[in-house]
Amino acid sequence: MITLQEAEQLFEQALAASGQTEIYLYDSLVLRIGATDLPELQTIGAKARLNKGVSLAQQGKLQEALGVFESLQSAWADSAHTAVRALIAAAMVNRAFVLALQSNTLQALASYDEVVERFGMAAEIELQEQVAKALVNKACTLARANRATEEYAVFIEIMRRFAQAADGRLLVLVAKARHNRALALDKMGNSAEADELLESIVEQFRQAESSCLKEQVIHALAQKAAFQARRGNRNEANDIYDRILERYGDDPDPKLKEHLDRVRFNRGFSYHF
Repeated sequence: MITLQEAEQLFEQALAASGQTEIYLYDSLVLRIGATDLPELQTIGAKARLNKGVSLAQQGKLQEALGVFESLQSAWADSAHTAVRALIAAAMVNRAFVLALQSNTLQALASYDEVVERFGMAAEIELQEQVAKALVNKACTLARANRATEEYAVFIEIMRRFAQAADGRLLVLVAKARHNRALALDKMGNSAEADELLESIVEQFRQAESSCLKEQVIHALAQKAAFQARRGNRNEANDIYDRILERYGDDPDPKLKEHLDRVRFNRGFSYHF
């Protein structure tokens, strides 16, 4: 039996590796952990399987990734440990995402629904986060399939469940859902509604201190500026870029630097176009 310390060390080695070495280390870790009853080892084993699946998907080995995500679902399906259940839910979300990448739209939608059905009533934030991700991804899948009425129904469900959440992880997903809905509205020609929805992200989160929510505000305003530029309203676009720079241009948060550099570039490009 592998000890917890040994498992943690092997997991860290796998995180630092890449390619086949990374996959081999995750496989070794899963094999050594086996069918343990210890929650801490179950969690590390579940993380190893999840990371292996993600790595395979990133390498374009989508069918292998599906198999790994499914193996995680079945390995500790009856676990009562929250961390393990959250990792199972994450594997289910990732499995659905891979199915969508393979253009298996109906299977992907059914898989997202399975996440909501299984964990939708859970009180734990870690599980609520996966439910929110499943719904956000489901809405995107429906939008790409031009199923606008269903996409809107899922958006309403996201707002009903999570719009008043207190946890930042859930609020980021609420902002992403609004942003995605704005993209869908713009695609349908409802530009005014799209702009209003992007502005609602700004209004709700403009005073937020967390990096993740600041990023959502920047993304919303940058998207609104891009809409204006595309419509030929370059002065309006520059005014929106200026709003971003006035609010966040001197923010020392390193996570914002790349976003702000892109805003400055786009503003200059718009000005000189």
